[in-house]
Amino acid sequence: MSEKPVTSSENSPVFHEENRHKALADALKSSFLIIRLGMLVVAAVILGSGVLMVEQNQVAILLRFGKPVLNGTEMLLRPGLHFAFPDPIDEKILVNVGEAMAVRSSVGWYANDPDREVRGLPPAPKGYLASLDDGYLLSADGNILHARATLKYRINDPLQYALDFMSVTNVLQDLLDNALIHTAAQFTAQEAIYQNQTAFKESISRELSQSIQQYHLGIIMDPLDLEVRPPVDVQESFELVQAKDQERSQQINGAQSYANQVTLRAVGEAEAVRLGGISRSNEVVRLLASDAESFLGQVQSYQENPYLFQRRVLSQTLTPILTNAQDIFFIPSPGAGEVGGLTLQINPEPPKSKAPTRSQ
Repeated sequence: MSEKPVTSSENSPVFHEENRHKALADALKSSFLIIRLGMLVVAAVILGSGVLMVEQNQVAILLRFGKPVLNGTEMLLRPGLHFAFPDPIDEKILVNVGEAMAVRSSVGWYANDPDREVRGLPPAPKGYLASLDDGYLLSADGNILHARATLKYRINDPLQYALDFMSVTNVLQDLLDNALIHTAAQFTAQEAIYQNQTAFKESISRELSQSIQQYHLGIIMDPLDLEVRPPVDVQESFELVQAKDQERSQQINGAQSYANQVTLRAVGEAEAVRLGGISRSNEVVRLLASDAESFLGQVQSYQENPYLFQRRVLSQTLTPILTNAQDIFFIPSPGAGEVGGLTLQINPEPPKSKAPTRSQ
């Protein structure tokens, strides 16, 4: 019995088997093509992830397996395009060096409604301090005050800033909080809020600057912004005390000014009296010296002729006396053995009046 030949008709099993193999080959070919394309895309993505673009006002630090990679003689990548291996081989850290950053401390600030905060209003009085919600500071005199500080800073050492601490911002937050708490304990509430707020602010800045230098954070401080207020419920009392202190200071200043004026006037008068006394004493001394000189000059004349000297002095003395005298009497001295006498005409005869003339 002879076998029938195998035909490749469409309904034969051989034809269906060939179609299956062909479809499988086409599917595998397409799959390999897709896989190759996917591998190319993945490779491009991996290679592209190693491209690093450093913007202006930025520097970059490249870590390879956790260690800084030297870029020439330094570890910083300047603005521009750089290449690095993809993660996790290389880690790229960007640091903004030309931008001012800020940290705010609210450890001593009260809780407030957002709407009132936007409008710059303090919270409404509650009649008590909500210690779980409100921040506060204790002053040197045992009072409560509220303070909020904003630290603005710039990075001047990117390596210290990025590598020495996990988060410099958190460190600065803690240092600022500590500076507020510690400094508030050194000032009274009136000094910190009203009388010497500048010194309070400078003391916080000084302590914060010392801490930054001590821990080598790699930053430079800008001027500190500070707000200090009394508790809302006793603000009127604080303001009243401040007003009385200002009135007291004004009165003290007025009294001091008056005392200075009186002192200056008294010193001026005393100086005038002293100078007058000196001038008068100089004049008296000068006159006495002149009289002494004149007296010493007349001693020689007296010694040469005492009688002539006496007559001359008598004449000089009588001349101004007799100048204005209406009647002058000369009394001769009696001679030897004579008795002197003096006749005075007490009432001289009045002058004769002229006879009146008859009018025609």
